[in-house]
Amino acid sequence: KYKITGTKGDGTRAVPAEGTIKLSTVSNDVPPSLDDFVVDPTTFGPDGDGRRETISVRAVMNRALDWSISYQTMAGVELFSQNGNGFEVDVEWDGKDYSGVWQPNGEYTVNFTAVDDIGRTVTAQQVIKIDTVAPEISNITFTPSTFSPDGDGIDDSTTLSFTLSNEALITVYIYESGGGTLVRELYRLPWYNSDPEQISMVWDGKSGTGVKVPAGKYNFKIWARDYAANKAPQYPYTSAVNVK
Repeated sequence: KYKITGTKGDGTRAVPAEGTIKLSTVSNDVPPSLDDFVVDPTTFGPDGDGRRETISVRAVMNRALDWSISYQTMAGVELFSQNGNGFEVDVEWDGKDYSGVWQPNGEYTVNFTAVDDIGRTVTAQQVIKIDTVAPEISNITFTPSTFSPDGDGIDDSTTLSFTLSNEALITVYIYESGGGTLVRELYRLPWYNSDPEQISMVWDGKSGTGVKVPAGKYNFKIWARDYAANKAPQYPYTSAVNVK
């Protein structure tokens, strides 16, 4: 790294400028190698909503090489490309083709190639996914809708069930209905499925500290966000259950 500073005759200091010089000490006789190649995230949603709009492509070679990245359909049609020279690569792709059009939902490939002066190459490929479809929750039910967690073996818990349209991170919080005080975080994990699936989870009528809650109405708030950061149309969904 280097830093440039300066001062005028009247003592006024210039804004410092900084930069980086990259030094490669590997001989050109050494065959090229790819020390690191990362595409992150592998699922994104380029649609202008400000969430997960791009992917980052990072690569490290053992020495300076001419490199190129081709973004292609699964059929091998190139949509966009980038190129340069060096032993480090750090670029982004916004999901658009050469004409600036966002590509439709589906799978694509990131194809990386680096070549030295005598034509020796290293390559890597990563499958990525464009997803702009928000997950949806439907058919929210409680069984039973009123329960009594008193340990008598009858309706001591309630089961929350709902249908999830596609894979998402699900978060379920329970609140007191009157003052809105948080009672418990019931669930906060990714839920993986390839088709609409019925999800269920049990609440035993206890708070996050393991204490039985008093009788009353309790609100469940359910958040769903998929791996491309698409939020469900209702964020959160709200439903209620009664404790007696």
